[in-house]
Parts: sequence; structure tokens; C-alpha cells
Amino acid sequence: MKKWMAVIPAAVAAGAAALMMTKKDSDSPAKKDSSGKAASGGKKEKAAAPKALKLAEYSFASGYKDAKTVLVSFQYDSNIADYSVISEEYLCETDDSHAGVLHGYEIDMQVEYAAYYHGEDFAAMTKDVQERFKNVQDMTAGGNTGIRYFNGNKMCLAFPVEGSTADYVLISVLRKGDKADEYEALPELDELQDILKTLQIKAE
Repeated sequence: MKKWMAVIPAAVAAGAAALMMTKKDSDSPAKKDSSGKAASGGKKEKAAAPKALKLAEYSFASGYKDAKTVLVSFQYDSNIADYSVISEEYLCETDDSHAGVLHGYEIDMQVEYAAYYHGEDFAAMTKDVQERFKNVQDMTAGGNTGIRYFNGNKMCLAFPVEGSTADYVLISVLRKGDKADEYEALPELDELQDILKTLQIKAE
């Protein structure tokens, strides 16, 4: 057989094979994702559910002769958290007769009043805290300036109350569940930051 006659069948066979491969790819079903829908070229993130904001309130009487009512409030997303004022089964030990407690997605939080020692003020209380705990830092939340420190596995936030000389507001925050030991990450959690941005404290 002449050389050019052998080349023609080989070329035809190669072309037929390529045509079959092309047809096979075109006949293959489109790749589907886990939901059974055809996958698109780019990934699409699921839109976050809109927040269902609710107002949490907690109040207490401060002082004696110059008694005032201190009102603490903040907003939280009721899609992932619930809030109530309780008088038992506190998250943390307290001397208060009641406390506001939030059970969230990543955090639990308790809001209460704390009394100054006799003759003490917020500056003296802060100095005492600095001597007892490490990593005491100044902080601002919702326009309220106070301090932040860790006591064991809970983060404590303390804020003075303008016009009140007897008490200050204490907020204790804990990580939930199996992340309880990861408490040092608490300040960076979006859930807590969103709450603290709306924190309001006033005395009337």
C-alpha cells in the first residue's frame, strides 16, 4: 500500500473520534448542585435574612435621698436571640434583685446594677479593678464610656451613670456552648458589637 493511502484512513479515524467526544460532552447532563439545580458558572451566596430588631430594657432605682431611676436599653436581633428580665436563675452571680438576660446565637449576656463601695466612685472602682484583673481597657459603646476586663471566662463591661453617685451598670458576656473557652474573641463578635452600638444608659 502506498504511504499516502495509509494516512487517509488514520486521519478519518481521528476526526471521527473527535466528533464522538464532542457529541458525548454535549449530551452529558449539566452539573447540578446539592439541591438538584443546575450549577451556574459563579458561586452565589445566600442572602442574609433581614434583622428583626427588638428593644431590650432594664431599669433600677439608684441612690437614696437623691434616688433616680436608671434605664438601660439596647437593640437585638430577635431572629437569633431572646431577652427577658429575671429574678432567679441568673447567668452570673449577682447582688441585684433582678437582671436583664439575653440568650443569643453566639453569646449570653447579663445586665445589672452594681453598687459602689462606701465613698467610692467610678474612678476608684476602675483602679480597684486594674489591681485585681489583667487587660483592663477603656471602651465606648453607644456613646457611653466605660471599661472592659475579663473575669475568668466572662467579659465584664462597666459603665458609670451620669447623675448617679451610688451605682454603675455592669454587663457580663459569655460565649455559648462548646466555645465557652474562646472568650478572648468576644470583643470581635459581630453579634455583640451590633448590640453595643445601640446601648443607651440614662438616669431620670
